[in-house]
Amino acid sequence: IAFCLDWAGACPEPSGLVYWGNRESHGEAVTITRGGRMGHQQTLRLQLYKAGVAGLHQVVLYLGLRDAARRGHSFAQHVAEYTLCVYDKFGSRHRDIARVTAA
Repeated sequence: IAFCLDWAGACPEPSGLVYWGNRESHGEAVTITRGGRMGHQQTLRLQLYKAGVAGLHQVVLYLGLRDAARRGHSFAQHVAEYTLCVYDKFGSRHRDIARVTAA
């Protein structure tokens, strides 16, 4: 889940909550796409220009495991690896600005 927050730290409209049931924020500043097997790979895309126009100041990511404690599950059991990548795109070219991978 991605919470799209304004300068006051609030999510001012329902489209500011981006998840599987609402795949894009107001003005398409933040979008979620899937790839790979169901639920195994997701891409969150933030377009800075569109975010500025929409008044978006912060994006807060939340990843939760439903009933994890009751079921005896942990984050490591369900998420083997994640990569956060910030890149610049110009046409069809990409340039990585920062990349963090954790396993």
